[in-house]
Amino acid sequence: MQWLPAVGPAGENLVGPPADPRLAAWWRGPSVMDAVDAFAPAARNVARPLRLPVAEVGKGARGGTAVSGCVISSGGSIFLAIQRVKFVSFSIRLL
Repeated sequence: MQWLPAVGPAGENLVGPPADPRLAAWWRGPSVMDAVDAFAPAARNVARPLRLPVAEVGKGARGGTAVSGCVISSGGSIFLAIQRVKFVSFSIRLL
């Protein structure tokens, strides 16, 4: 958790150091953009099973259950090993 002073309407300390002398007199830390650029990505355990966020569950016309979700990936591959399912429909969007 990091505390950052920023003035949205005036644009102070958003993308660069503050120009207002009252803020510059006491703030020597990073701007909001510099702090966001310094974020480290969360460690992900890719050896674990994929957890698909379920967006909707519905009943089919023939008595089945339909579960839908979405996987968004920036690369790599996705392997789906689904058992006891008659029909699978999914969407994978690569960025």
